[in-house]
Amino acid sequence: MTAEHRPGTGPAWAAWGLSALLLLLLLGQLSYLYREALAQQPQLRPWADGVCAVAGCTLPRYREPEAFRVDERTFEFHRHRDDVLVLRGRLVNGAPFRQDFPEMHVHMRDMDGHTLGARWFTAEEYLDAAEPVAPGRAGLAPGQVVGLHLELMVPLDEVPSVALGFR
Repeated sequence: MTAEHRPGTGPAWAAWGLSALLLLLLLGQLSYLYREALAQQPQLRPWADGVCAVAGCTLPRYREPEAFRVDERTFEFHRHRDDVLVLRGRLVNGAPFRQDFPEMHVHMRDMDGHTLGARWFTAEEYLDAAEPVAPGRAGLAPGQVVGLHLELMVPLDEVPSVALGFR
């Protein structure tokens, strides 16, 4: 008696099925691991929105830190302290979409280009207290402008060069 051989059965098909399942699991893990970066891709955003609608998750807002700029930037010495430089300006969201408030990097150099200090500041630290905008989930609408005010400690012997950046 001979056993009938049916196509599509046996160890080879089981191995292919297991491989496909493992590949799907790997893709799922990679998607979860890189979910924030994937959510920033416009072509993947609708797919990610659909997955989150089913899974009950939320996606971060689009981010483009390089679209932020500071207009009308002024530096002046503090009225009561010679070692404090006051930075005032207007933070503008130049992106075509709403963004969360960025962190602001301040890098001070002396006239020879040597670093005097560098630090990241949160929105709570650099937003002008007179502004009616509270940092957090509201973010900045496209083209929205808010005031900034930051007091920086500087060496008494020279006025530094100051560079600003965002992340």
